[in-house]
Amino acid sequence: MRYIWIVLIVLSVIPRLSSQESSTRSTVVIIEGREHKRSAFGGWTGLSSALLGKLLRSKHVKDRLEAAEILASRGGAFQALDDLLLACKDQHASVRTAVAWALGTIGAPAAKQAPAALMRLLSDKELNVRQSAISSLNDLIPFFDKDTSKSVMPALVKSLEKKDLHTRTRAAAALMSLGHEKQRAANIIVESFGTMGDTDFRLNTLVIYGRIGTNIFPAIVRALNHRNDSVRIDAVMVLYRAATFKAPDARKPFPKQTVQALIKGLKDKSPFVVCRAMMTLAVLGNKEAPSAVKGLIECLAHPDEEVRYAAVKYLWKFDSAAIIAIPALEQALNDRSKRVRKITARALHGLRALQKDE
Repeated sequence: MRYIWIVLIVLSVIPRLSSQESSTRSTVVIIEGREHKRSAFGGWTGLSSALLGKLLRSKHVKDRLEAAEILASRGGAFQALDDLLLACKDQHASVRTAVAWALGTIGAPAAKQAPAALMRLLSDKELNVRQSAISSLNDLIPFFDKDTSKSVMPALVKSLEKKDLHTRTRAAAALMSLGHEKQRAANIIVESFGTMGDTDFRLNTLVIYGRIGTNIFPAIVRALNHRNDSVRIDAVMVLYRAATFKAPDARKPFPKQTVQALIKGLKDKSPFVVCRAMMTLAVLGNKEAPSAVKGLIECLAHPDEEVRYAAVKYLWKFDSAAIIAIPALEQALNDRSKRVRKITARALHGLRALQKDE
């Protein structure tokens, strides 16, 4: 009797096991009537994008994940677009994450169909899926037409309220590039200073879109006064990039308050902030030269060698406005650093020549 019960239990479990998804990986698959073998070394990388799209329907989750990751890393896999859109509903978060990533790499061919699927993923319960979806929306924005841009805005605005900082800042960047709620979006990106990676993305977003029709400077000035070194570093970096940005629409003068904040930054406790502040002031030129030059002269006595070297280097950039620094530079010829003494001698030679011409 005991053996009969065991047999009955096994028979009842078999249908459930067969209906469940396999967590193993296939070694051979048949797609469109043709057999394909998985390489022991390259996995499924030998399959075309179209066939990888079909593999997204495999009962093996590892196959689906590998297919999505290959499509994402390969990029431009428009042949698999329809299959990727279906795979956005995959029951495994890792697969949905990779699928969202892959959609963002397709570019123009995905600009019409992918946004709706990616917006649904912005409400996914899994953080990685949401982050991948918002990143891909950012990647596709350059290919959106007017109607598509308008359709994604509500979801992006809603994403500004997310607790996850990555999602908020990416949503903010997307809105800035679309020209929607730019002031609010810029403030959110500034709030992220010093708290996460991907610094280049955030700073470039502020520089490219922030200076064109948006007053980002007050928020950045506040960040320059933050107690966290990393926040101040991000703030001074974005000001330097804004000063050197070449787009015609961005060639607007810095507000006086911002320039004064940079001059104040010459006394920052972080040598990096001090050096970047000097570089930015040198790029901005002579409008605030008297105050800037005075601040740079004080930096000639800084305990950090890099700061002293930078002070000499960027004083020289102010041309005749820096002539008042000659006495301080003459003292700097006695600096304990050989490289500081060397650049000081060059700076003095140039400034004395300018002094004779006046």
